[in-house]
Amino acid sequence: ASRTAKKDAGVYLFQPIFSGDANYGFIACAIKGVKFADYNVYLKIIVTELARAFEYTGQLIQNQNLEHEISDLTIQSRTDDLTSLLNRRGFMEKGQICLDMILETDGCGLVFFADMDGLKKINDTYGHDMGDIAIKTQAEVLSVIFGKDAIVGRLSGDEFGIIVPGMQLSSVKRTRLKLDLLNEKYSAKNGLPFVISTSLGHVDF
Repeated sequence: ASRTAKKDAGVYLFQPIFSGDANYGFIACAIKGVKFADYNVYLKIIVTELARAFEYTGQLIQNQNLEHEISDLTIQSRTDDLTSLLNRRGFMEKGQICLDMILETDGCGLVFFADMDGLKKINDTYGHDMGDIAIKTQAEVLSVIFGKDAIVGRLSGDEFGIIVPGMQLSSVKRTRLKLDLLNEKYSAKNGLPFVISTSLGHVDF
């Protein structure tokens, strides 16, 4: 300990690092010579810039947190709580942007409207909790069928909209068959005491 004390012995200047009421710590500098006033001025300049840097960094972090919060709120306002698909608002906004981009480049695709059959009967027979599971199952099936490049949204209770860029009319028949198969598969997977079925309409663009 005495050896360390001898090694670190010397003349030091201490300055607190303040910005307004915020104290970010202290800075200590070993100095040589006797120009304490000069060293003190230099140290105050350094401390001022350090405080500004701390303050600026803190403001950046606050702004980033605020941006994340705003982004989260924006996502929430366009997301359906039950299925985690786009809600009607999100589907209309994102869908319009998608259609505009495709039409500007002379692209093509299909718009589908899917209506799950018999939701009222399911609710009346098995209860609304089971009806919610059926809706979530239908959303899962549609997401799997049309894939990540499609825009899928829940428009109302049991109604869904899907925009599929690049899809041809020749694929509709195969899509309907796949829908029936996956409705059966996912109904069993999710423990439904019935098999969901879906009415599916389409238009090309």
